[in-house]
Amino acid sequence: MSPLHHARVLAVSAALLTGVLVLPRHLDSHGKLDLGIWYWHSPFALSAPDRELLESAGIRTIYVRTGTFTTDGKNVLLMLPQRWESKADGLSIVAVFNFDPGLLRHFSQLPVEPMARDMASRIAKSIADASSQGIEVKGVQLDIDCPTRLLPKYGDLLHMVRRSLRTLFPGVWSFSATALPTWLSSPDFDLVAKQVDFVAPQFYEGRVGRTLSTVKPVSDPLALQAGLRRLGRLGVPYYAGLPAYGHAMLFDQDGRLASMYRGLSAEDALRHQALRFESTTPMDEQGRRAAAETYIGEDLLCIRATRPDVNGRGKGDRIAYLLPSIEMVTRGLGIVDREASSNCRGVILYRFPEPNETTCLPLRSIDAAIGRKPERIDFDVRVHCRSIPYALIGPGTASTVPRELTLGIQPTGNVATEAAPNAFQALLEFDRPGIDDVACGDFDRAQVGTVDGGSFVPCGRARANTILLSRFSVLPGQKLRTGSIDLAADGPARIRVSWSAIGTGGLRCYRGSLPTRPLAEIHR
Repeated sequence: MSPLHHARVLAVSAALLTGVLVLPRHLDSHGKLDLGIWYWHSPFALSAPDRELLESAGIRTIYVRTGTFTTDGKNVLLMLPQRWESKADGLSIVAVFNFDPGLLRHFSQLPVEPMARDMASRIAKSIADASSQGIEVKGVQLDIDCPTRLLPKYGDLLHMVRRSLRTLFPGVWSFSATALPTWLSSPDFDLVAKQVDFVAPQFYEGRVGRTLSTVKPVSDPLALQAGLRRLGRLGVPYYAGLPAYGHAMLFDQDGRLASMYRGLSAEDALRHQALRFESTTPMDEQGRRAAAETYIGEDLLCIRATRPDVNGRGKGDRIAYLLPSIEMVTRGLGIVDREASSNCRGVILYRFPEPNETTCLPLRSIDAAIGRKPERIDFDVRVHCRSIPYALIGPGTASTVPRELTLGIQPTGNVATEAAPNAFQALLEFDRPGIDDVACGDFDRAQVGTVDGGSFVPCGRARANTILLSRFSVLPGQKLRTGSIDLAADGPARIRVSWSAIGTGGLRCYRGSLPTRPLAEIHR
C-alpha cells in the first residue's frame, strides 16, 4: 500500500480507518505489513532482479534521497541531486530531502520563511527533473535531525513548505517527515506531527559506544518497544523506521572513539596489507558476546592497523564494523507485529543496499526476513576445463587430459557468510599431483597441499594434489570465479570439490560437495 493510497484512505470514515490500520491486520495483498525502503545512494538504478525481490518482499514504496539541502550562509541550496538511471516500474517513489551538517548547525539562526521558500522551489525543480526522466513522484519527505528544542521552528518550516508544495502540486500526494525517537517525549512533537500526513521515527543508531569495549548495536529492541508504545498513546499516523544496515567506527590505539569511518569496506579492509583481522563477535542487545538465543543479528568485526599512515599516524588504531544479518530485520518486524497500535501504517527499512555492499543487508536477505523464510547458504559449483593450445603442439596424439581448469561459485541462498578469514572455503581434491599454477581470481587466497586424516595440510607443489581456496565473505547472488588453474599434461585425471561456509554470528557452518568426476567428462 503506497503513501498515495494512504492519502485516499484518509478520506474514508474514521470507523473504516480503525478497521484497516490495526496491526497486524493492516496488511497488503501479500499478507504483510505495508512496507517501504529508503534508497540513499546515487544513481537511482533498479535491475530486473532488484524489482523481482522487492515484489516478492511486498515492498511497494521507495523513499529515494533526491537531494541534500545546504546553505551559503544566506540562501538554502540543493546539492547531490539524484540521478535517475532507471524507472520505477510500478513502484511508488517518495522524494526525500535531508540537511547537511552545516545547514543543521545554522538552522536556529536562519529565518523560516525564506528558508521554506528556497526549499519548496528546489523540491519542485527536483520533482520536475525526475518527471523528465519518467519518474512519477508520489510524495515528499523531509529528513532533518532537528534538535528537540527547535521542534516549534521545524513545525513552522514544515507548514510553509507543505503550503507552497500544495499550491504547486494540487494533486493527491503525501508529505511526511522522519523523526528522532527522542522527539516522542517532547511536548512540542505534536507541532511537527500535525504538519505532515505521517512521521517516520527512525528506531536505530540511538546509542553510541565511546570506547571499543562499550560499542552498542545499531538496533535497539527495547527502545523500539518503548517508542511504539508511546506512539500508540500519541495517536499520530506513523511508519516505523527499522534498520537493515550496519556502519563502521574508528577507535584510537587506546580504544577511544575517534570518528565514524567511511573509508574501506569491511571486505577491502580484510584484504588490506596494513590492516589485520582481530575478531568477529556476535552481539546481544547490550553489545556483549551473544549466544545463539541472545543474538541480536549484528556482528562486530574488529580490524587493527599494523602500520602508520602516510603522515606517520594511526598504527594500533582499530576499525570496528557493525555488520547486519537477517535476524536484525526479523526481530524488528516481530516487535512491530506485537507492539504497534492502530495508528501504525507500516514499516520503512533503512536502507537499499549498494551492489556487493557488506554493511547493508542484501535484498535477498530482506526478502527472506519479511517472508519469514529459513536462512539458507548454498552454492551452485561448476568446474570448467579445456586443453591449452601449446599442449597440442608436437608429434604424436594430443593429450585428452584437460590442462586448464577454472572453478565458478554462484551463491543460491538468501543470507551472507560472516565476514572473517576463511568465512568461505572450497577444497579441490585431485587423484594425483600435477598442479602447475593457481590464480586466485575472485578468491582471497589459494594454497596447494594434500589432505591428511580429513584435514588440509600445505605442502610443496611437487607433492600437492589439493587446492584450498578461501574468501573473507560471500553475499547472496555474488558470482565468484578463480583464475586459471594449470595442470600438467600427465597430471590429475579426476577431481572432487567440497565447500564450507560460516554463517553470520559464527553460529552455524554450512557444507556441500560435488562427487568425484573424471576431468575428461567436464572438458569444455
